[in-house]
Amino acid sequence: MTIKDFEQLYSDNFDRVFHFFFYNLKNRAEAEDLTSITFLKLYSNMDHYDGRKALPITYLFGIARNVLNDYYRASHESVDIEEVNYDIKTEENFDDRLFLFEILSVLSEKERQILYFKYYIGMTAREISEMIGLSVTNVTSICGRALKKARQFYEKN
Repeated sequence: MTIKDFEQLYSDNFDRVFHFFFYNLKNRAEAEDLTSITFLKLYSNMDHYDGRKALPITYLFGIARNVLNDYYRASHESVDIEEVNYDIKTEENFDDRLFLFEILSVLSEKERQILYFKYYIGMTAREISEMIGLSVTNVTSICGRALKKARQFYEKN
């Protein structure tokens, strides 16, 4: 990876990485710190990137996930689904936010994670599969099942 590649990856994905951390931590200052750490690690490991093994975005989010895991290990913190305050970009009222939280709570952590990367971050199934170590088919299948499960919950309620 060249300096120019790094700069392009930085400018194209800074906000996506920040939102990844903010989504998980719900703390702007910590999200900013971990975003900076992620890009510093990317910069210091540019020579180790092998484009034949992973797409640049996959490599970047792999580093981000490791940074988040290191943060959780260092703080011995775990997040319970009931404590998460999901950030909704649109102008829904409180009842809509609560209902979305209920829908997300019927999904497994893996399902929520895949939907988050696909629809909030905008990653492709291939990028997600490389990052979390599942096949593209498996990621697509999990995404489809999660959407179906969410839709069924929505229709019942």
